[in-house]
Parts: sequence; C-alpha cells; structure tokens
Amino acid sequence: PWGSTFDPTWARSVASQTGAPCPVEVTEYATDESPYGLRGGAGNVRDMCANRWTLDGPRLAGSRLVMEEERDDSSLEYIACRGGSWHSVEHFCRAAARFVVSPDQWRTTLGFRVGRSLEEPVRR
Repeated sequence: PWGSTFDPTWARSVASQTGAPCPVEVTEYATDESPYGLRGGAGNVRDMCANRWTLDGPRLAGSRLVMEEERDDSSLEYIACRGGSWHSVEHFCRAAARFVVSPDQWRTTLGFRVGRSLEEPVRR
C-alpha cells in the first residue's frame, strides 16, 4: 500500500513481532491501508480469492477481473490467494503478492473478505 518502500512497523509481518508470531485485529496497523480503504492487505492474513489459480494470473477485460462462471467448488484444483500475512517476510508483504492454495486447505495465515463490485462484473 505504500509503494516500493517497506518498514516492518507498517504491517503485521514476521519482522514486526516480538514473541510468538500471531495475527492481530485488522485495526492494529493503521498504516496498512490502501488508498481505497483496504486494511491488512500487506500483512496479517492473506485473502483467499474466488478465482482459480493459473500461472498467467486471472483473466482481465481491460483492467477488470473476468469472473468465472459459477461452478461446484469441488471442481477447483487450486485457487488464488493474495496479500501478505503475519508469517510473511518483507518480500511477500504486498497486497498484490499472489499465491496458490488448494480449496480444502486451512491455514492460520489465510482468510477471506466479503466484497462486491460497484459495477456489474464481466462474465465469460
């Protein structure tokens, strides 16, 4: 959220903790906020995404994500997750950091956000 500079006191990461590492309330690191009001994107907990993970990244129409057709979640091999976590080193404390996870995995570094588009999403 701050550009190319990183300071461990700005987000919950492995470098910003003393004692046993753990997540915190999203309000604990007020500096970890994007210009759009997204809190905790660089640290604390990574976000599981609705799209399937591919090596090339998600499909876009212009700069907007093309939502995949709804399907049975059991058909997903891997899904994308984004952002840093309380267990991340500096290099991975970016809101745009992209990782892969199996949909049936559970980790203390993963969470999700409920959100909606202000415009109708593009469908395939």
